[in-house]
Amino acid sequence: MALKTYNSLKEFLNLLELNRSLVHITETVDPHLVAPALAVLTFRRGGPAFIVDKPDRANLPLAMNIFGRKKHIEWALGRPPEQIGVELLKTIQDLQPPSLAKIWKHRSVIKRALAMRSTRPKKSPLMSFENKRALDALPITQSWEGDSGPFITWPMVLTTHPVTGGRNLGTYRLQKNNAHETGMHWQIQKGAGFHYYEAEKLGQPLPVAVLLGSDPVLMIASILPLPEDMDEIAFAGYLRGKPVPMTRGRHVPFAIPASAEIVLEGVVPPSDRKEEGPFGDHFGHYSRREKWPVFHISSVSHRPDAVYPATIVGPPPLEDGLLGDAVQEMLSPLLRLAHPEVRSLWSYMETGFHGLAVAAVTNRYNRESKKAGLALLGEGQFSLTKCLVLVDERTDPRDIDAVLRLFAQRFDPASDFLLIPETAYDSLDFTSAKTHHGSKMLVDLSIPRPERDLSNLSMPDLRRYSNVGKLALYGSGVLVFQTQSRLAKPLLAELLKSPDLGRVKLVVAVSEDIDPADRTQMLWGWFTRFEPARDIMFEHASMRGAVPHYGGAMGIDATFKSGYPDPLKIDPESNKEAERLWDTYLK
Repeated sequence: MALKTYNSLKEFLNLLELNRSLVHITETVDPHLVAPALAVLTFRRGGPAFIVDKPDRANLPLAMNIFGRKKHIEWALGRPPEQIGVELLKTIQDLQPPSLAKIWKHRSVIKRALAMRSTRPKKSPLMSFENKRALDALPITQSWEGDSGPFITWPMVLTTHPVTGGRNLGTYRLQKNNAHETGMHWQIQKGAGFHYYEAEKLGQPLPVAVLLGSDPVLMIASILPLPEDMDEIAFAGYLRGKPVPMTRGRHVPFAIPASAEIVLEGVVPPSDRKEEGPFGDHFGHYSRREKWPVFHISSVSHRPDAVYPATIVGPPPLEDGLLGDAVQEMLSPLLRLAHPEVRSLWSYMETGFHGLAVAAVTNRYNRESKKAGLALLGEGQFSLTKCLVLVDERTDPRDIDAVLRLFAQRFDPASDFLLIPETAYDSLDFTSAKTHHGSKMLVDLSIPRPERDLSNLSMPDLRRYSNVGKLALYGSGVLVFQTQSRLAKPLLAELLKSPDLGRVKLVVAVSEDIDPADRTQMLWGWFTRFEPARDIMFEHASMRGAVPHYGGAMGIDATFKSGYPDPLKIDPESNKEAERLWDTYLK
């Protein structure tokens, strides 16, 4: 069956509107705080995409919550995301070794693979209008009150390698500095950042084209963590089943997708840095204010009827989390090509994805699981994962209760815990003392062994500890409790050696703004607020030569510490206006 493809974002938005999944807001709405507050409220209430027809102080309409429902992502891709990953894996496996019969069997997939080439049309509506007001004409949003200004939140940044010519399309936030300049937040382990690294070594400016809006498949492809040398535009052609049409830009020496709504063209000069941030990101806190490269804009072009797309990132769940889940459903099955022992894998949206990942592995020889875990922690974007937990192939990595139950039943830190200090860290992770530097932990729960009987385990009685707030028990043996940050470590040290803890083998302290009984809050509060090397302790710890040895129960101080950036909160006045707009247009 032929895939439904869209030639522009406008075509996809028209489909949403026909299916009662898009609403137009006809009154003037401020992109500063109000429209983002409405996007948060709309997503969390399961509402539709919406277009603000008349954003305040801007010339173009603003579209938000475009992929705010799972069915929108399926409509964009033409099938469920997980189907794509299974299809790719099965095709590659079945074609080994290739034969005419096998090629014919998979002809539809091979036809889509041929669509990975690009085309170049003679004309493009994209180049029909150059906006002299540049960025001032766009409804660039400010999501959170503490943001340092407006940010372009869905820019598809197109670059080419200055030596090889290899192409990269990725999404990195851009802080608006003025009408012709933005920051360029190339996080660690990003393809365009590697292109800039090479250009800077040569002392050359890096030409950049930034697409704002395009056909929906290309928008999704721009956030895929593909291998460094794999072309996102070509992969979008595979997903579409048709090549991505290309056209020439005005100021960059390479072709750009003709489906773009708006294109910013310019350069990022070498050795040019300006302070950027703070910015409310998907870890649910403000990022640090730091120096990043600068994008100097030569032109802003757009279609005559262009729509400006924006998203919002912040405490989960939000639209970016839904997209992140779709991305891993597409790509996770492909891990089995390089790592056949990895049966399935899941990174938790609630933890900012890089906070916690769980992999189900099979041990074909003793501790093959650890080999797999270390290999995964060196794999592309996955290398930024802070906590990797390995489980057996019978356990569903998506089932957090089942994973935590294995902690309670099997965990023996002497053999199952590995701390990796002083390694590369996610740019957005604020828990370490220095950006891009931190520690990771690997926990191997994949080895069957005589398991602890948890059938009669009850909530520990901690009433005599006056500094313990609300408690919750997960997986029949993982205790999460509230306390104050300054008291967390001494309290954990006391509990780990106390009979009051009973048979609990993992105890986590969270701050008083986290409800331990709320799974989303619990995972967010736990995995975004601790650094393994500084915040983990054990009932017993010693050194055996140069090797640390751990035993007994494990405690984690995941409280909000001094020096951490503030958690994100919606401005009350903006939220009040968002409620009114919801009642008027979206309810």
